[in-house]
Amino acid sequence: AVNADAFAPWPAPYDQEEPTDLNGLAVSEGVLVSHANGTPSLIVTKSGGLRIDSLPADASLADVQLAVSGFALCLKEGQVLASDDVLHPRTGFGLSADHRYLYLLTIDGRQPASAGATVKEVGQLLKDYGADTGINMDGGGSTTMAWWNPQASGGDKCELLNVPVGRGQKKGEPEPVEFSLSERANGNNLGVYFTKTA
Repeated sequence: AVNADAFAPWPAPYDQEEPTDLNGLAVSEGVLVSHANGTPSLIVTKSGGLRIDSLPADASLADVQLAVSGFALCLKEGQVLASDDVLHPRTGFGLSADHRYLYLLTIDGRQPASAGATVKEVGQLLKDYGADTGINMDGGGSTTMAWWNPQASGGDKCELLNVPVGRGQKKGEPEPVEFSLSERANGNNLGVYFTKTA
C-alpha cells in the first residue's frame, strides 16, 4: 500500500485520523468519494482495466471501480516531463504502455541517506522501470509504502518499507529528532492485494 492524493485542511494533525477533503478524483468500490478536478488519476475500471486519465468534474464514472489522483503527470507517452529542481520525498505511480503493469514508487527524503528527488527524477525512474505514463502523487511527509507481512508475529502484520518523515520536518531544522521515522495520517491510499486460486 502507498499514499495517494494530497488533502486539506493543511497542516493537519499528523497523528490523528480526521475527515479531510481530497484534491482530486477518488472512487472506492465504485462509490464516489471526491470529485474529479482535472488532475491525473489512476483508474481501475469495473472490468479490471487500468488507465491514467485526467477527468473533468462532470465526467461519467459509470465504469470506474477505483480511482486515486495525484498532482501532475511526470511521464507522458514515454517522455519525462520537465520540473523544478526541488528535492522532497516523493511517491509516483506508473503504467506500462500496454496497461498491463502498474509501478508504485516511493523515494525517501529529508534525511542524511536521501535528500529526496525532483518530479522529473520520479518520471525518469518510472520510465527506467518500464512505465510509459506516470503521476507524481502527494509526497513530502505523506510518502509512505507498507506491506502486509504474513510471517510477522502478533496481530499487526503491517510493516513499513520506507522511512517516512510524517511530522513534516525539513532538512536543516535544528531539532535532534529531525530525521527520525514518523508516520502521518494521509487523506487516502492505494492498496494492492492478490488472492490465490485453486
